[in-house]
Amino acid sequence: MAHICYILLFSKDLASSINWYKITIVIAVFVYAMLLFNYLSPHLNDMMIPVILYILAIIAMVTMAVLCNDNLDKAYYNKVLIGALLFMGSDSILAVDKFVNPLPYASIIIMTSYAAAQYFIVTGVIKRALH
Repeated sequence: MAHICYILLFSKDLASSINWYKITIVIAVFVYAMLLFNYLSPHLNDMMIPVILYILAIIAMVTMAVLCNDNLDKAYYNKVLIGALLFMGSDSILAVDKFVNPLPYASIIIMTSYAAAQYFIVTGVIKRALH
């Protein structure tokens, strides 16, 4: 649900034009997500469809963050983008830990990166709302 809420929130500030920097990030995110899915897929069994849907939600959320209008407020844009990427990273570590192989200190890494992601997104959104 958080991803869907963030998608809707970020879609309110979409840029009117897209540059190569943003296209490159979106392509990199998509490639990363596909590589992660290929790594996870042999271990998913009955969770294949839910994981595909979750990955699509993550891709959409990060894409919307990338496509935000960075001309409105650079600090907002940077915080939201960093937060979205950290959120994707946290979920990636969680997926590998759950489906492939338990990772040492996974819970600490997952929660730290998740908390940092929420911090960056929320403080960016608050900064934007105050202007």
